Amino acid sequence: MKIDGIENGIVLDHIKAGKSMLVYKYLGLDSVKSPVALIQNCHSQKMGQKDIVKIAENIDLDLNVLGYIGPGITVNY
Repeated sequence: MKIDGIENGIVLDHIKAGKSMLVYKYLGLDSVKSPVALIQNCHSQKMGQKDIVKIAENIDLDLNVLGYIGPGITVNY
């Protein structure tokens, strides 16, 4: 499956497989008005499998939440 990039927004990458729903819940992404994509169990050479969350707007993120869920999560604007 090819997963395209986003032009404006945030990509949360290197989420341990199966943890993207926790990210969605604890960051309150259900209240975001623009599209949010959860990609689960994608192939990763480094991690085996991983999840990715894409948010099609720049929002304030609670980085403490991300650190608690997975200290290796990366945030790309």
